[in-house]
Amino acid sequence: EHVSSVVKAVTSAVEEVAGLAQQHMTRPALSPRSALVSPRASTQRNSLPDIPLTPKELSQLTGEPGMESSGVRAS
Repeated sequence: EHVSSVVKAVTSAVEEVAGLAQQHMTRPALSPRSALVSPRASTQRNSLPDIPLTPKELSQLTGEPGMESSGVRAS
């Protein structure tokens, strides 16, 4: 008798969880987490801090002449 009541309770719980899972799968856009995180923010790499470019690196990337140095410092 005790075993059958436990089996009924577990069966009922499994059916309830299955129903909740089906509801969640049919309405994934209503998830609170997806509303808080923008798709762009989740795809960005954020493991390292931004390191500023030197003037030489910046001029090389932009293709603009200017702050480039030849490696020899004028005195």
